[in-house]
Amino acid sequence: RLCHCSGVFTESDSSGDIHQYTNAVLNVCQNAGVDIRLGKGGQVVSFQTAGSRVSSVTVASGETIKADDFVIAAGNGAERLAGMLGDTLLLYPIKGYVLEARRSVSEPPLKTNLVDDVNKVYVSPIHGSDKIRISGFAEFAGRMGAVSTEADPNRGLELLRKAEEFLPDGYLDYKLNTSGATKPNGDLIAHSGLIVHSCLRSQTPDDLPVIGPSPGKFENVWYNAGHGHIGWTRGVGSAHILAGLMRGQHDIEGIDHKPYLVDRFS
Repeated sequence: RLCHCSGVFTESDSSGDIHQYTNAVLNVCQNAGVDIRLGKGGQVVSFQTAGSRVSSVTVASGETIKADDFVIAAGNGAERLAGMLGDTLLLYPIKGYVLEARRSVSEPPLKTNLVDDVNKVYVSPIHGSDKIRISGFAEFAGRMGAVSTEADPNRGLELLRKAEEFLPDGYLDYKLNTSGATKPNGDLIAHSGLIVHSCLRSQTPDDLPVIGPSPGKFENVWYNAGHGHIGWTRGVGSAHILAGLMRGQHDIEGIDHKPYLVDRFS
């Protein structure tokens, strides 16, 4: 296939394994004595308040947990928790898709990310594996809390076709299940070597996260949410800003925190 192409190479670009990273963070926190509650039993069901402060939360297991400050960094669940306190974050669930595919054994591994900025399709190597990850699309899928995360196989096939427009012929190793012309696309992907999944990315109207104190009446409630599709990219910096604000700092290494405050939507 003859292709007259051009692109921009960014030497500093990189990718990583988010599962490995989050597990490493979990281990660091646990070693530092952080008490981490996982699963449905740890879901917040109510807040207890006293005047201008939240005094405790009750979780689904029935346990009540007291604290001096409460940080709501719950991704797609942040809007629900904020609503329980009378706040509005204007988060919206943007549905994105990821397709995992194997690289043909005769093809060289990717050493960097590839971006088709016209079609908004992104290809990344999965380090230590013969797979690559293809991501893209943004579906405005409905109201938070009422959106299915089930992956539409049609979207997976669209990602595949878009990626194959700029990847070399035969680079991906898969075989669609074509035994039966009337079968839906879900059957085409079944047993093909392709894996499709989707996720919900909590997005704000201006594409900036909400970081800072509650704009409501509770002075010890803080937010860190709405990072869209680049939560890992923004995560450490967002936490750094929030930690500074909670310590009473307003000039955090020259970063202007005001564009991220929750009350910008008031």
